[in-house]
Amino acid sequence: MPRTLDSLAISTGKVKVPVHEKLRHRFGDYIVFQVASKGHANYPTGSVTLIAERLIQIMPFDAKEPTNSPSTTRKATGNNRFLHSNIHKWLNSEGAWYEPQHTYDAPPSFANVVNNPYDAWLGFSSVLPKSFVDALLPTSVVCALCNSDTAGTEEITTKMFLPSPTEIGLTTSPPEGTLLPMFTTEIASRIAKPTKEAVAASDYSSTSLAETKNWHWWLRTPALTSDTNVRTIDTTGALYATAVAANNGARGVRPMCNIAGSQMISDAPDTNNVYEFVWPTEETEEDGMKKGWVQIGDATGGYEQIAPQTYADSVFLDAEHQETVASKVEDLKSDIVLAQMRAEQAVSMATNAVQVVVNADPPTDPKPNMIWIRP
Repeated sequence: MPRTLDSLAISTGKVKVPVHEKLRHRFGDYIVFQVASKGHANYPTGSVTLIAERLIQIMPFDAKEPTNSPSTTRKATGNNRFLHSNIHKWLNSEGAWYEPQHTYDAPPSFANVVNNPYDAWLGFSSVLPKSFVDALLPTSVVCALCNSDTAGTEEITTKMFLPSPTEIGLTTSPPEGTLLPMFTTEIASRIAKPTKEAVAASDYSSTSLAETKNWHWWLRTPALTSDTNVRTIDTTGALYATAVAANNGARGVRPMCNIAGSQMISDAPDTNNVYEFVWPTEETEEDGMKKGWVQIGDATGGYEQIAPQTYADSVFLDAEHQETVASKVEDLKSDIVLAQMRAEQAVSMATNAVQVVVNADPPTDPKPNMIWIRP
């Protein structure tokens, strides 16, 4: 039997998400996430916080902003405000993703970044299954502001985000969120390696940039005294001593997100001790055409068969069929609420006045108040 996501242990618990087949050359077959926290403070109630085990890509935080005349540094090397960054927009977008987030914003094109432009990529949501993207929980995230952005912090609501120093056990001011249990004691948790696909896709190269070696990665935190530099983690798992310009394309990305703890996962891990999400089956039109029949018990215990005529009918009964079902239910004088009738699923009911049977064959002992759904 499948188990729930919140049954996994913090840090050692891992779950993988399949990558769209046309994007596996860049992101690999799966993106593996570790459980960083469960029921974390100020995160969605009952959620599990996940963080990518490896660096999913080597890419800039933000592009330089050539029209930003008020700030010569942002004009030259990009913006360190996470809310306005290209990386935040990309992580939370599908398809053609770039659109300006403020007056001076610019795309992370070849002309605007140093290594690894990504303005022509599909948004990160296109990399992942729709079921996973739909399950991401909106999360209120605390983000520091540099002094020229009024300092202090701001809260943004987002689904995919980068960690803060506070959350991974490092001290910076102002604090951004609270410590995630995964990072309580082990500096090793802050050490991350890139995927082999991320290394292969990068136009930045170094003998130290390899699947088997630790690499630098972005946080969401600005350097307070700069409006362009961003804090990063170095290869030892420590806060990198010098903040890095936002348009530097030689740092890795390790995104975080929240999923409901009740989300189902596989009952057993794979050979690498990694679990997989279990989603409702997504049918093709051909599959839907093959789906079966809905039969409703009448007063004598016989059945009337309703045959879906189209794919839409086979998944969701059309208005005429729904009326037929409602009429039969009324004839049975049953006090139920018929929410949604599917050819392969049971009926949502307010009471047990009507018994629903899901089976390939008719019941051997049909009752007048029985609805039979053939999968």
